[in-house]
Amino acid sequence: MEIEEIETKIMEQVGEVVNFQEREGTLKDRVVNHSWSNPNGNEHFFDVIDLIHFPDWYEEEGKEVIRFGYYVYRDGNLRWGRMALTESQEVLVTLFEKASARPWFRKFLKAILVSILIS
Repeated sequence: MEIEEIETKIMEQVGEVVNFQEREGTLKDRVVNHSWSNPNGNEHFFDVIDLIHFPDWYEEEGKEVIRFGYYVYRDGNLRWGRMALTESQEVLVTLFEKASARPWFRKFLKAILVSILIS
């Protein structure tokens, strides 16, 4: 399967139900990026950033969370990775603000801003 076909398959899940901490939500949007392939070309990694809406989140009337995760395509099988970071936008903003005190993370954020501003 070609890289573009795998990315399309990953994107087809937008609109589907997702489960997180015994709650059901809806995958509202997703960004996918082919990040790495092994030298043999039989193993591919795809990073994703998801927007997920949970209609009933901790007694609030709906909550959108952002999930950073990945897929592995190996031997004809596409699998969700074993690790993911899923947090509200507020928590992620706080985390990024704290991390921005570190020079390496500040450099990362500047690279993103420059890329966005020149595109």
